[in-house]
Amino acid sequence: MALDVVAVFKVKNNEDVETVVETINQLIAITTEQDHGCIKYTLRQKIDDPTYLTVLEIWESEQALNDHSQTAHVVAAIPKIIPYLEEGYPIITTLVEPKPAL
Repeated sequence: MALDVVAVFKVKNNEDVETVVETINQLIAITTEQDHGCIKYTLRQKIDDPTYLTVLEIWESEQALNDHSQTAHVVAAIPKIIPYLEEGYPIITTLVEPKPAL
């Protein structure tokens, strides 16, 4: 069962946005090249407030996501990003299939 991760971040200061974006984009490049089970991994930025960033991920399985979370590149990236964040939270979801009509 595929899992989606939606992680929303608020960067404290406008001048720090580029640092956070570069770090996340480096993480995305490594992840999409190396991590098994990564279907999609993208970074989005709010149009009217560039301090809001959203990472969208799709993983083949919970195991693939768990394995990714323990890789050296994720472990190294997190402490580089956290000092610049005012807030951040991930939401892990899965597709809810519509029930057939009776």
